[in-house]
Amino acid sequence: MGPWIALLAGIYALVNPSKAQGYAIQVTNSVKKVGVKVGTEIFGPMMPASFWNAEKVMRVAKSHIAKFGLNCSPTMIAAMVKIESNFKPKAYRFEAHLNDASYGLMQTMLKTAQWMHDIGYKGYPYPSGEDLYVGECSLYFGMAYVDYLTKYKKKFRDEQWVVESYNGGPGNSNSGTRNHLRKYYEAKTEIA
Repeated sequence: MGPWIALLAGIYALVNPSKAQGYAIQVTNSVKKVGVKVGTEIFGPMMPASFWNAEKVMRVAKSHIAKFGLNCSPTMIAAMVKIESNFKPKAYRFEAHLNDASYGLMQTMLKTAQWMHDIGYKGYPYPSGEDLYVGECSLYFGMAYVDYLTKYKKKFRDEQWVVESYNGGPGNSNSGTRNHLRKYYEAKTEIA
């Protein structure tokens, strides 16, 4: 019976993602040796800790904006999450040239998230890489960095500057960051 429960949870998550999280976690906890692949996600014991999509990202982003006073657009954050991690909270990428890693939904560099905390963004405790796998925490520190970039050096920065800088560092614009910006605008159009 275990494989069928996992398959049903997977189908339910595809059809109704905003309501699937709690049910899928219950199924995951009851199924120990079975995983069912549906599309690119695995449901069962290997199922992600939570299911994220643009709607959920925007809902949490709105909450963070209200609670922490961050200067971000929920649509901007959802588009960034789409291109950074494709809504995968456990996304990880080691950046050898920086000797650091990007974690979670927003693919925030660990040192950047820790620096955000050090300079006053204390809505969440001092982060570890594991902390950045928690969607809400990843969104908070990614949004903190976006907030920081929007007023970098006490000047208002436009959307293009912020998106390119999020990808390549403050003020960096090159073929890589412009390609990132193109993907961002595509994602933003798809989400809106």
